[in-house]
Amino acid sequence: MPNDPSFGDQYNTQGYISTVKLPQVSNFGVVRLDHDFSEKNHFTVSDRYYSYEQLTSNQVDIGGVLPGDTFGQATATARGRRKPTTWWPG
Repeated sequence: MPNDPSFGDQYNTQGYISTVKLPQVSNFGVVRLDHDFSEKNHFTVSDRYYSYEQLTSNQVDIGGVLPGDTFGQATATARGRRKPTTWWPG
């Protein structure tokens, strides 16, 4: 049921105001391997991993249509993912 009579035409349509949880997940890792073969020969390799994901309020389910959602409770359904850009020093 609507809970904001100030939105819409106030007779046939009304608005709905609710809060939406937007949880985020961030993962980061670094791996580095160093080895000295001799005084002049060295080996180094490293890798970095980064992942970030957060739900956005672009799509919200308030009708309880999707599995696990509750009727009348706003649930974010759109995922926003970010991947790092590759940077090579030049």
